[in-house]
This record gives sequence, C-alpha cells and structure tokens, in this order.
Amino acid sequence: MLEIRSLKVTLPSEDSHEKTLLGPLSFCAQKGEVIAIRGSNGAGKSTLFKAINGLIPSFSGEILLDGCPLNPQTSAHKALVSQVMQDPRLGTLAGLTLQENLSFALKRGEKRGLKLANRTQERTFFQHHLAPLNMGLEDRLDQKVDSLSGGQRQALSLVMATLKMPKILLLDEITAALDPQASENVLSLMNNLVQNSSVITLMITHHADEAEQYGNKTLWLEKGHIASLK
Repeated sequence: MLEIRSLKVTLPSEDSHEKTLLGPLSFCAQKGEVIAIRGSNGAGKSTLFKAINGLIPSFSGEILLDGCPLNPQTSAHKALVSQVMQDPRLGTLAGLTLQENLSFALKRGEKRGLKLANRTQERTFFQHHLAPLNMGLEDRLDQKVDSLSGGQRQALSLVMATLKMPKILLLDEITAALDPQASENVLSLMNNLVQNSSVITLMITHHADEAEQYGNKTLWLEKGHIASLK
C-alpha cells in the first residue's frame, strides 16, 4: 500500500513567506488500484509525482510504501517507482535501438550497461513483451527508436517502465501528445499491464472518460489540496 501522510511541499521566497505548492494532503492507494488524478494547471499534480519519484529534495510529511519510507537516495528506489512521461521522446533514447533501450530498462535499479550475458535470450524476452502491442515492434529490435511514431514510442516507454514491474507506476498524461487511435492503443496496453499485476498506479489525466474507464477512483486536486477522492 502507498500511504501519503500530511505531505506538504513549499517553496521559499525572498520575503521569508513560504509559498505552498502542495498540501498538506493525505491519501492511500492499494496494490492493484488505479487512481486517476485530475485538476487544473497548477493544482499540484506534477508536484505530487515529483515528490513520490524522489525529485523534490525537501518536503514535510511522509511517503510510505508498505509501511516503509521511500528513500530516493538508494538505487532500489528506481526499481520501486517508475514513471511514463507525457512526451514520448522523454521516456526513450532516440539514438539507440529498441533492444538497447529495453536493455537499459531491464537494468533499472542496477548498474547499467548494454552488454548482458545472453543476448539471444534477452532478445526473445523483449519480443515476448512487445508482441502483445500488435505494432510489429518485436521485429524491429535493431532499428533506432527515432524511426518510431509517437504512439509506438509511447507504447515502448510503457513497456520499458513495466519490464521489471515496479511497485508504483506513475503515468503523467501519457496520451496528451498522441492521436485518438494511438491513445486508445496505449491506454489498452496500460490497462492490460496493471490488471495483470499488483502495481499501484497513479494516472494524471485531463479526460473524464479516461478517469472513469480506467481509474478505480478519481482524486481531484485544487490549489494543492484534495477536493475529492471517490
């Protein structure tokens, strides 16, 4: 279970008055649960993700996973929390092949490197994970990622984020840069991945239909506070 307890993120100012970016807020997310997060720009959605992902050095309150504080200073944190960004280009390395990108993802939380012991076994493993996309990417492992369309690249980003299934999956408007068909494909992939695992998923979305269809609950943020969670 993910527990957010009295989380508060502030920004110091020159006049000694703190500006509150988020909170204090508290909520829980269960294993296998998808919580859709909605709210206007500046509501605190991205700040919440940054705090969970260890990208904010100082905050008050607690972020607990199964009763233990998340520690972004450890390599294990990278294996526990994985995020897919809004821009498909940010989740992949354009100058490398699909196989090289997937190799990096497979080593998340460990010392990284492209050279693994059994490349044939690795290749078969990657093909197994790409085939369900029905995009033919399993036959394009030697191609550079920059040859992919936006939808294909975002689907690859999602596979990379869940190749070693994390405990917490953060999805930051993952369909915002995609056309309707690509959005449907990526969301279907996401749904299949999370339904077949116990991953805790937080999904930022501006679309009510996405929240209703794929979220178990919807958390509304307004000015850094929880307006509703149901």
